[in-house]
Amino acid sequence: MKNKIIILFILLAGFWCTASGSPSFKVNGSEISTIVVSITFDGDNAVLNFSDGTQSSHDMSTLEILFPEISTLIESNSYILSQMVHDQLVIDNCAGNQLVCIFDMAGRLMHQMRSEEGMFSIDVNHMNAGVYILKIGNEAVRFIKQ
Repeated sequence: MKNKIIILFILLAGFWCTASGSPSFKVNGSEISTIVVSITFDGDNAVLNFSDGTQSSHDMSTLEILFPEISTLIESNSYILSQMVHDQLVIDNCAGNQLVCIFDMAGRLMHQMRSEEGMFSIDVNHMNAGVYILKIGNEAVRFIKQ
């Protein structure tokens, strides 16, 4: 389960982050040349669904997803936030009027608003404990709601 969450986070972060190209996939060190359109999970296997309608299943420990030039909130230090959240998600050093979205790990939009300049907080009391993705503009970071 932990591997699924890690792979799903990497996949979601890659799609939401600024990148200069599409992600590439390797299985056992060999690059996959067919375009991967989605990934599903079957037990401990990742099922790659390709653009030509075919699919292949691989043990998650053999699969690599490579995102070129990812710029995330943590790497760019654009925003400062605590990754463990209880009732309030506090965001500091943010530009004003940015689109702020919180997604659960299934990709459902849980909260949406416009940012305030500098420091602001988001009430997350209504959200269940778990892992979420905070997206501000074109950048994303994971946080854990306790």
